[in-house]
Amino acid sequence: MPRIDSKRLPLRLKRSCTDVLNQLTKPQQAPTSSIPGIQVCKSRAGAVLHAQHLTFLDFQVYAKLKANIKYLVAFVRLLWAASRKYNFDLHVLESKAQDAKDRLEMVASQAQKMADTVTEQWIQIQRLEQALHITQKKKKKKDLSPPPVA
Repeated sequence: MPRIDSKRLPLRLKRSCTDVLNQLTKPQQAPTSSIPGIQVCKSRAGAVLHAQHLTFLDFQVYAKLKANIKYLVAFVRLLWAASRKYNFDLHVLESKAQDAKDRLEMVASQAQKMADTVTEQWIQIQRLEQALHITQKKKKKKDLSPPPVA
């Protein structure tokens, strides 16, 4: 049977071990006993076997609980790692979104400047066309008017 460190045992297990030890130190005689010594030996042997069985079962439960705790701790570590990874990914995506937004604002500003330039040039073209039209009209009038008499 493995040696169990009593400091590491759960309180319920310590209490059950204490109860068993109390039964061992204070044996009770069976009521049907005609030979007191034999019954005491049987009750002590039964108590020892019972105590060993309880200790073994409690040790198994304790070992399973400890294994479950180790599993849960490992699972929590995995969850933390996943959380850190997702937070990092989120930060990267937010950074990329901010960069894209800044680039979009820059391109929109350049497009607005180009649109303003195009509008200004269009106005200049219209004025030049008007000036050309006026010049052509004046030239036609000059060509249609009779030559001056000398």
